[in-house]
Amino acid sequence: MRLRFFVLTDFLFIAPVASAKEVWLSIGGTTAGGTFRTDARIFNPSTTKDIQIQAYYLPVGNVDNSAVQPLAPITVLKRQQVVYNDVVASLFHSGGLGAIRLRSDDDFVATQRIYAVSAAGSLGQVVAGVDAAAARAEGVINQLQSGGGVRTNDGEANPKRTAANGAHHMYAKNHDDVGT
Repeated sequence: MRLRFFVLTDFLFIAPVASAKEVWLSIGGTTAGGTFRTDARIFNPSTTKDIQIQAYYLPVGNVDNSAVQPLAPITVLKRQQVVYNDVVASLFHSGGLGAIRLRSDDDFVATQRIYAVSAAGSLGQVVAGVDAAAARAEGVINQLQSGGGVRTNDGEANPKRTAANGAHHMYAKNHDDVGT
């Protein structure tokens, strides 16, 4: 009986490690004129091995990206980070905007810096890549702002082969629906 217990616990601890990890960067690229940019960082937390990551670029627009093929694998050395400033141009040798799908049999961390450039400097944020297992089909984003020179952007990526429809609503602090 004890042997079965140990085999079961070993399986429970090993199984999650054996599955592939898939992370999505919500938006990447540079807008026309270059005011909006995205940089990406991919980190290998392993202390024992180098890892391989497959990267897929899914351009914006209502197009079927189901046949998109990955680049040659990205190698990230143990405890190292790879840097892709203007990620779509530097990694995919392409232009425009799109979602980025990263997949590996090993653990990794991916982040992106999304920012705007102006004569006064840059303004933006760092966003963690979304693990596909934790992605949400619906939800709420709090504390967005629009107007007064500030704006909010939103984007979605559909990893499935079937069409997806989305509805967006923006509410004022008094709960009035100010936009759909």
